[in-house]
Order: sequence, then C-alpha cells, then structure tokens
Amino acid sequence: MGHALLSLNDLALRWQSDSGVETEAVGIAYQNGQGVDCGDRAWSALWLEPQHCYSQYWQQFNQNALVPPRAGVRHHADLVFHQLQQLYGAHDLALTGSGAASDAQLLVCAPSHFREQELALLLAVMQSLQLPVVNFVDSAVAAAAAVDAGSSQRLLYVDMQLHQTQIVEVIAGDGLWRRGAVIPLGDCGLLALLNSAAHFVADRFIDQHRFDPLKLAASSQYLYTLIATSLLESSADFTVELESGEGRLNCTIDANSWRQMLAKRLQSLLRSVQQELAQGALCLHHNSQWLQGLFDSSVPLLCVADRQIGEYLFQHWPESAAPETVFIDALSCGQVAKSVPVAAPPASHLLFNNVAYALAGGLWFSGDDQDLQIHTQVHDKPLLALTLEPQGLQLCWQPSYARSRGLDSEQVLAASIGQTISLHRQQLTLIALAEHTSAIGAVAVEYG
Repeated sequence: MGHALLSLNDLALRWQSDSGVETEAVGIAYQNGQGVDCGDRAWSALWLEPQHCYSQYWQQFNQNALVPPRAGVRHHADLVFHQLQQLYGAHDLALTGSGAASDAQLLVCAPSHFREQELALLLAVMQSLQLPVVNFVDSAVAAAAAVDAGSSQRLLYVDMQLHQTQIVEVIAGDGLWRRGAVIPLGDCGLLALLNSAAHFVADRFIDQHRFDPLKLAASSQYLYTLIATSLLESSADFTVELESGEGRLNCTIDANSWRQMLAKRLQSLLRSVQQELAQGALCLHHNSQWLQGLFDSSVPLLCVADRQIGEYLFQHWPESAAPETVFIDALSCGQVAKSVPVAAPPASHLLFNNVAYALAGGLWFSGDDQDLQIHTQVHDKPLLALTLEPQGLQLCWQPSYARSRGLDSEQVLAASIGQTISLHRQQLTLIALAEHTSAIGAVAVEYG
C-alpha cells in the first residue's frame, strides 16, 4: 500500500510519494477564458495579467461568493478544487511514468492557521476528487517531529507563505511535540516582500537609466520572477539586466543595501522572533531558508525540507484509533516509531454551515427549509432544541414538525462522532475535538 504526503504551503504545494516521486506547484490560479490554470502557468501571468489571477485562495479558503463574480469560479474553494485536481493529475502521470504504484493513502500537512471549518471544507473538496486522504497533520508539528532538535524542548517554526508568515510555537512534553501559540504576520508574505524588492531594484534603474521596469508588464513579470527564484538569498553584489525600449540595460545592486532592505521589510518577523525566542531553537521551512542570513548568528537555527518531513512520516506513519478522518496536532518526539494514542471520544460539537458549535451549552434551530438558523441562546418555540445530557443528546422537536415526519417529539441519541440529524434538507453532523486530534465531519460540509 503506497503512502503519499501533500504539503499545503502555497509557496510550493508539494505532493510526494514514498516511491520517491514528487510533484509541486505554486498556489496561484489563472483564469484563461477557457478554464483555470494553476501553478507555473499562473505564476507566469501574475504580473502580465493580474486581473485574471488569484493568489489568496489558500489563505482565505472558504465558499464566500467572489466579488465581482467570475465565470466558472464561484468562490475560493473552486480554485482549490482546480489546483488539487491538476496537481493530482500531474503527480499520477509522474507515478505512471516511473512505474510506481498509485498512492493508496494520503496524509495532508495543513498550515497551522487552518481550523475545523477549513479542514472540513478541504476534506469535502478532496472527497469530491476521490483523493485517498486518511488524516491531516499540523505542518509545524510534523516539522518538529522530523527535524533533529537535539535537546531543545521548544521550537519556533517560521512558515513563510504567499500572503503571510506564521511563527508557530511547538513544545515538547510527555514524549510529544504539541502546537502552541500561532503568530500570523500579514505584512511578511512572499508577495509583499517581492513587491518591496522589485521597487528597490526599479529605483536603481530609474536613478541610473531613467527607466522604470515596473511600468511595463513584461519587465515586471521578469523582474519579480528573477527576484523570487535567485536573488533573495544573494550575499554578494549582483547585476540585474533588463530589456528596455532602448535595448538591454543593467544595474549593479550592493549586497549590504539589499540585505538592509530585506531586514527592514521583515522587521516585524525579526522582532517577533527576537521577543519569542527566549529559549529553544528556530526552525525554518526550506522554502524560506534564505532568511537565516537575516537572523543573529547566535540564534540556534534549524532548516527542514518537505522531503525530510515526508521521509519521517512515511517511516512513522501516524495512525488514529478513531474511525474518522482526524487532524493531528501532536506527534512523537525523537526518531521513534510511535503513533499518537487517540481513543474515540464522544461528540462535543455540531457542524452547521461549515462552523463547529459546542453542544455543552445547548443549541436551538429556527426557520424553514430556505432560511434555517442556529442559536446558541435559548430560543422561543424552536424547530429543534438540542441539549447534552448524561444519558446522551436530547432532541426536542416542534410538535407539528415531528408529526409531519413521523418523529417522537422528544428523542435521546447517542452523542457519538458521525451521528447525523436530518433537519429539513440539512444533515447536521456531530464531531469531537479531542486533545491531540480533531475529528473532521466528512459529510457536514457540502461541496460540488
């Protein structure tokens, strides 16, 4: 049975199999008039045709209607669908070409800002594509488990993405790495950094040649791509050559000025790391390992690659005792094969319209088939009232609704994960949020 890992960092979504086959794509989509292209084709149009490109659908993953609406794309979840469909197709083609077996089980490394509603929606999208997903794991926890942290009991995992950088605290205790605080830095994403860097280079061309490369779409696309692929990590002076209306022009960039510009642009990141790193080590994802030159050399610093994370997880494939797809946010410390012990917990929440609501305080529903609403405070004459009692989940139906559907006006159900309640055309699903895993309601979010 083949295992595969899908890492969801939109700088480079990476699908890797235990056979060694890897496929990756940047999390950008381009609407070309005939459909949606994702990955490299979309990147090559990002500064040529920005009005037709999308780059925020992984950070803002939801089913909110796009404004203005676009033909064939209703919301960001549609773009995720297209991206995963194309990435899976390319990877499956690579597997076939290598003679390797198709993936039978897929583990998904999800970014730390994904919560229950995003995970449930992501699972629904993946199921609509018939992807063999079995579990989700927190990307920062997976990185901590895979890297050799030595005696460190605390890691700060720096995860740069297209529109933000996350600093994720991961703490060791009782033999497990657990996720702690998550600090999102919305001003430190790669695209914002590229924008500052491109303007820095453009200013030098204006000073020396009276030529602004950012006023032309073609030179803008070339410059942004050049910076992203080869210039960010430069530690020595370098020369940029660009095509202008008067021929090719070049400009030399001073390395010290370049690093000072990057450090100034990322000052909130550097400041946050300095404040948080009272003890432990700093861990960079390999997509942004060039950042190490900006940190104080005395800071204990580690780098981890998706391939390294994959090799660790393939060797120590995390299993869950619960039958549902779960989100794992704790993994074993050290290079010891040990899965997170998870007993199937009772249900603690109900999923409705992509949001998890706690059962403990009671829930009340009102409205009709077209406008069903949920309330967390006592509601007068509700259609359905749910209360969590010692003997189980008590359902009190509106008498007329119960009679019309042949139901008892009062029922007690087992508060078990996966239990569903039919209300008008809605299927309400019970889920559990446990200490190390969160069960994901597979049928609670509809996509299609």
